Amino acid sequence: MSKKKGTPKNQTKADLIEKERLQFCHETFYDAFATGDFELMEKLWVEHDGIYIVHPGRPPLQGYDDVMTSWKNILENPPDIEVLEAEVILFNNFAVINCIEVIGDYYLSTSNGLIYNDEEWLFFYHHSSPIMSEFIRVEEDDDDERQGKEATHRDNKRKRQIN
Repeated sequence: MSKKKGTPKNQTKADLIEKERLQFCHETFYDAFATGDFELMEKLWVEHDGIYIVHPGRPPLQGYDDVMTSWKNILENPPDIEVLEAEVILFNNFAVINCIEVIGDYYLSTSNGLIYNDEEWLFFYHHSSPIMSEFIRVEEDDDDERQGKEATHRDNKRKRQIN
């Protein structure tokens, strides 16, 4: 039996509020990422030896010190990053937010794990993996075609579709 998209029957108003809080936390994470704000990034992560990250093309890292060192190094020269299609999945005090990161010409399938510690939502997991180009389709903007310009990934962010 397949589920239809939309609001699950058992989703409460409290769930919707938590999803909004999670979305805000996720946006804050990507603001810190885009602006190179290491102090903010550090505040968003739970301080625990079990936290885990996988950056594209890099070996996995586990443990608070290794994860924060990695973020510090990345944020010294932050990439121009865009986030698409963020979807929040809530499981009581645990959440997963799946999204597409766009860094330059690269599309990355990303999952972020957060846990609620009785006060706030904090990250404990980040995994970002490249999407092969044959699975990405970018549609041209009509305005760009009329002007004879080639549309770039950035110019077409509203029209992007991942197959």
